[in-house]
Amino acid sequence: METHSFSRSNSALHILHEAHADAPEPSVREASTFYRPPYDSELDDAFVRTLAKYLGPLTDLRAVNDDSHSMIIVEARTFHRSQSEPMRKRRVGFLVSPEASAETVPVRRSGIMTIAGEHVDVLYVMRTADIAHRSLDALFLISRWDEHLFSHRGQLNLRRLATPEARDVMVSSTAEDVQVSYPNRSGAFSLLLTDDVAVPMDLQIRRIRYPRSADMPSDAPPQSPSPRRRYRRSA
Repeated sequence: METHSFSRSNSALHILHEAHADAPEPSVREASTFYRPPYDSELDDAFVRTLAKYLGPLTDLRAVNDDSHSMIIVEARTFHRSQSEPMRKRRVGFLVSPEASAETVPVRRSGIMTIAGEHVDVLYVMRTADIAHRSLDALFLISRWDEHLFSHRGQLNLRRLATPEARDVMVSSTAEDVQVSYPNRSGAFSLLLTDDVAVPMDLQIRRIRYPRSADMPSDAPPQSPSPRRRYRRSA
């Protein structure tokens, strides 16, 4: 496995977020620690730079690749207030492709997505045009699904920067997709200095959840700790 490298310029971009519980107390990190160029394309670079501004503390980026995909893994730690809750890991991936359709997803819905030895519990699929022109709206809507990925300040800033069309959309925790329509392509801006990607009339995000294992879905609540056994002291 190689780090901080991509094998091909047109490969899909995956950004994975790994959340850990019951880790040591977080310390404050500057946003610059998230961003370690070079990346494979201008769009990859711009999207990582944008995402890094809004992620939670103790988050870091690393780049890996396998024979068919390039991937950026975002590792973060979150904390349970109750010490009795077991540690859980959660990985959220971002796949950027020309079309946000079922054909762009590298594995079936019932399988576990694995890239370079890594798997995700939740995968967000977005079009290249959506990231090029609607990245802030996309991240805002994703923060409605998975708020733990982002810092509190990041969530507030994404809401302030989101367009009225995105803020008006209701996002259900169980929804598998969300779509935002823009009259006259309003509110678009480009992440790219030389932009040859047309501004879309809408924003499309697909959310696919993968099971952790055959007997435990990824969103299953943590199991309660086993009660302690009491032993009677013999006389």
